[in-house]
Amino acid sequence: MAPTINYDTTTTTQSPSAMNDYIRPITDNSAISITPEPIFVIKSKLVSAPQCKLFINVCHSPDVPAPATPFDPSATYSAIMNNAWEIPIVTSPGREDTDKKGETCMVFDCIINSSLMPVVTAVNNFQLKEILVEWCVESVEVQENVMVQRDVIKFPKMKFKGDALPVLEIRGDAAGENETPTDENSAAGFLQMRRDLVDNERMDDEENGLKTLFPQSEATGQASRPLIEEIAEPVRPARQTTAQPSRGKVNFNVVMRRPKVADTEYKLCIEIDSELDSSLDLQLTYDAAANTLHLKNLNTLEFEEKELQLPLPDVVRERASTISSFKTYFIKRERKLYIFI
Repeated sequence: MAPTINYDTTTTTQSPSAMNDYIRPITDNSAISITPEPIFVIKSKLVSAPQCKLFINVCHSPDVPAPATPFDPSATYSAIMNNAWEIPIVTSPGREDTDKKGETCMVFDCIINSSLMPVVTAVNNFQLKEILVEWCVESVEVQENVMVQRDVIKFPKMKFKGDALPVLEIRGDAAGENETPTDENSAAGFLQMRRDLVDNERMDDEENGLKTLFPQSEATGQASRPLIEEIAEPVRPARQTTAQPSRGKVNFNVVMRRPKVADTEYKLCIEIDSELDSSLDLQLTYDAAANTLHLKNLNTLEFEEKELQLPLPDVVRERASTISSFKTYFIKRERKLYIFI
C-alpha cells in the first residue's frame, strides 16, 4: 500500500513564506486525499550537492485545482508572458530514496490537475511541457531553498521514481478557500517572483530564513523555457519605434557549426549570444515555408526592439525538419542560446 503524506495545500499562487506555512502536518479531519497518477519523471542534480541526484515525479490528480482558464495555444503562451496564466502545482515534501548505484537521492512529487495530462503530453504542445518542467523545478527550489542544475536535466524512461507514489492529504478548507488575492500573493506577483528567483545568481538564507535542504553554494542557475513555435505566415519586419535613452541595444552574434559530438542525431548547432540574460526575454519562431529562424527580443522595457532573421541551410529543408525535431537550450551564465537541428 502506498504511504500517505499529510500536508496542506501548496499551489504556485502562494509566496514562498506562505507556501512554507502550508507545508506542515495536519491534525484535523477536514482533509481530502490526493492519489497522484504519474505522467513523467524529471532527473537532475542540486547545485550545492552535485553528487546527489534529484528526481521530480510529475503527476496529475482531479483533486488539484485547474488553471483559471483552459489551455488555448493561440492565447495561453501570450498570457504566460504577461504573467496572466499559470498551472497550479501541489509539491510534496522531499523524501530520500536510492539510485541505481545504491546512493542516496531526493524525490519530490509535483501534481497538476488531471485535465492538463493529455495537454502536456500532446506532441504539438511540447512548449507547454517545457514550461511545466521549469515550473516544477522552480516549485521545488522555492519550497526547499535549493538551486537545481538546468544543464543536466534528463527525462528517464520510468513511470515514477520510488516504490510507490505516496497518497497525499491536503486541508479541505484550504482547497476551498475563496479569498481575494493580494498583490503579493496574486498569480502575477508569484510568477514575477519565480522569474526573479531563476535570474538571481544565489539565494540568501539569512534574509529569507528558510531551512535549506543542503548547504548553499554560490552558483548561477540556468533558466529553461520553450523557445520555438511554428508560424503560418512569414514574420513581418518589426515596427519602428522611437528609441528611448534609457534602453540599451541588443546585438545578436551568430555562430553556425557542426555538433562537437560525432554520433549525435543533430547535424547543425547554432549559437546566438546577446546582452539578454534570460530565456524569458527571447522569442524564437521557425518559418517552414521560408526555411528561416526568427529571433525577437521581448524585453522592450530595458532594451530597444530587435529581431533577427536567420536563413537556414537547404539541408534543413531537405530533411523536412519540423519544430518538434529542434532542441534549444539557454545558458544564463554565457547569455547564449543553443539551437540543435
